[in-house]
Amino acid sequence: VSSHDVAGLVRQLRESMIPVPTAVDVVRSGHVTARGIVAGSIGEPVVDLLVSASDVAAGDVDAIQVAGAVHADRRQIVLKPLAVKTAAGHLEMRGRIGFVPMESTGEFDVRIDGPGRLAPMVPADWRPTGSISAQGSWSGRLDRPRVSARLTGEELFANGLYFESLAGDVELVDDELLVHDVRLSQPD
Repeated sequence: VSSHDVAGLVRQLRESMIPVPTAVDVVRSGHVTARGIVAGSIGEPVVDLLVSASDVAAGDVDAIQVAGAVHADRRQIVLKPLAVKTAAGHLEMRGRIGFVPMESTGEFDVRIDGPGRLAPMVPADWRPTGSISAQGSWSGRLDRPRVSARLTGEELFANGLYFESLAGDVELVDDELLVHDVRLSQPD
């Protein structure tokens, strides 16, 4: 399957009753190709795909590239792994995303260069520059995930302050962000 209109493809999938995560709604355009096998029955389809996408635009980000292997059935999507790359960062995910009420589990690795783009409501002078990375895991239901991650950063500049490095642990539990043992270091 190949489509030059990712947004149109998502609409068609939803109309055919295939569950599509709402996070995909931010996709404005792009080209997607999927090759694989469809098995099972009409009531219980099983799909194994190699997916790639290029020139994807989502939210305020353009030129997104996606590649990965995906297994899906009516209860879950398994990422083995799925990689998303932009000029300013990357995300790699492995794991299982269960549709409600199923549980999800997995691991991720993300790097963002110029993290200030993620905080457009923050005054321009305060937006951080540099690079931030996180390695972690997720679990729980899709509508109430629990996320744990180890944060690292380098060459960070925000609100007139410069930090050589950042290290710390964070968790997202029940819509609450918990920050543990964050260390920022400045040059001597």
